[in-house]
Amino acid sequence: MAKDIVSQSMKMTIIIGALFFSLLAQKATSPVAWGFLFGVFFSVLNFYLLLFLFQNIFTPVNTIKPIWKRAALISAFLKIPVLYGLIVFLLSQFHLSPFSLMIGFSFPFLVLLLKAIGQALEGDAWKRYGKRTGIIRTA
Repeated sequence: MAKDIVSQSMKMTIIIGALFFSLLAQKATSPVAWGFLFGVFFSVLNFYLLLFLFQNIFTPVNTIKPIWKRAALISAFLKIPVLYGLIVFLLSQFHLSPFSLMIGFSFPFLVLLLKAIGQALEGDAWKRYGKRTGIIRTA
């Protein structure tokens, strides 16, 4: 269930991030738009790497092949220098906006937060809240 929520949220992040990028490309400068797009890309990549790591490291030994556990440990040690080294390289060579990269990197967290709020307010929880606060009145 949790993997499904993360996968759905990351797909939605990619779609909304591409839409925001197209708007930023028209209204803002090029380094701002590309910084936002690369921030979204690196954040989604980071989420999927963390999902891969947690699934393969914390799964019982009987249910997973040892090669996947070894691959997960290797990718855990390579994730930080490669992923964040690439971000530093892009910032220094292509003069991207660090602020827009930071906004793009935190964009999936906003999508996950809105998805969690939507699921919390879905169905009976919203009705109970409305009745308790007086927003929804029963006859």
